[in-house]
Amino acid sequence: MNRQQSFVIVFILGILLITGLLVMAVPSSVENLLQPEATQQQQTVEAAVNQFFTQTAEARGPVDITQTAEAQLTATANIQATIEAEFNQQLTATAEFEALVEEQFNQSLTATALAESSVFGGVDVAQIVAFEIRDIRDEEDVAFIEFARDADNAWQIVDGSNLRNLPVDEALLEEFVQSFATLEITNRPRNQNLEDNGLDEPNFVLTMTNADGTVFSLSIGDTRRDGRRYRALAQIVPGDETGVVYEVRSNRVNEIIDLIDHPPYLIPEELAPTVAEIQIAEQVFEGGRMIWIEPTGQIWVMLVDEEGGGRWLVFEDTFVEGEPEIDPSIQPPEGLLQPMRGFGKLWRENPELREALGWAVTPEFGFVSDYRYDPGGEFDENGELVFLPGEHTLFTLNGELLQFNEADSTWQLGED
Repeated sequence: MNRQQSFVIVFILGILLITGLLVMAVPSSVENLLQPEATQQQQTVEAAVNQFFTQTAEARGPVDITQTAEAQLTATANIQATIEAEFNQQLTATAEFEALVEEQFNQSLTATALAESSVFGGVDVAQIVAFEIRDIRDEEDVAFIEFARDADNAWQIVDGSNLRNLPVDEALLEEFVQSFATLEITNRPRNQNLEDNGLDEPNFVLTMTNADGTVFSLSIGDTRRDGRRYRALAQIVPGDETGVVYEVRSNRVNEIIDLIDHPPYLIPEELAPTVAEIQIAEQVFEGGRMIWIEPTGQIWVMLVDEEGGGRWLVFEDTFVEGEPEIDPSIQPPEGLLQPMRGFGKLWRENPELREALGWAVTPEFGFVSDYRYDPGGEFDENGELVFLPGEHTLFTLNGELLQFNEADSTWQLGED
């Protein structure tokens, strides 16, 4: 109801009230003389109302109903658009907030799961200032390597048994420290006895030291039957000095232990390894092996001096097609063989080598092997690169990894 309509109603009620009072004030005897007829009274009221509306309309002037309706529709549409825009903004903000909460929640779950499944409960790698790996299988010849952060928080090699004057690959070393700090528990044996788990005299000890002096130590004992897991004793000093025996994955531990023999250096291009597939031939003897290297035309002789290793001798293959492949006058014992062609010529012409190798126990087999050569070298005090003896690796017919060290002319079985 608008103001005009309210005024009209008030005006009519006022007239009716005055009329009622006048009627009540006149005596009943003359009532019929004073009271106008109903039709006349109604006409009077309608005339007053019409006059009011006429005056109001003249004062306001003509009204364009179409324009007013369009204005109202436009205003309504603008209000709806504003409400919808604000609603969409609220939806977007809510979705972003929910995504942020979910991300933080997942990060919290990941950190919690990591702490629960890791040997050391998820150590903060940024706080680790020292890292050491020791091979203590031979008490008289302990192999080791030590890393520490310097004043600029950069990793350096402090000491070790197989060092070269080369810069450290900090990113790679950081990955190894992270791997150790988050080493996963695969099982916790019920039997915590150290001797039963090969931990009374462990084979390796890995330690990392926190900035506050806390030392996290992992001693490596026996390998499980499947060869995929080690029994390991985890200790935190100060704290849990007694320690807990866990099972951990051997492949991750072996990668860390390998840093002793292969420190994480930034290798110059000149010292980059050579990797290829090469044709070789192999024959096993009573006292070793002969291997023919096709790219170089050499014969490598492996003499077994100890279990899994020995001397490595290199000879040129001097055999020429058309020469006798064997000596018919030399008859091997039953079940053994006389080597042929290049192997046979070298074997027959070198009595000492023949004595050391003995008779062949398998025929000669040719096949393709993966090959790698890591050249040795380091920088001298003037920053000049000096080349040093390197290391060859290849595989036997049965898939055994062989390592040949140029520095001391020895070979050994490696771990693939």
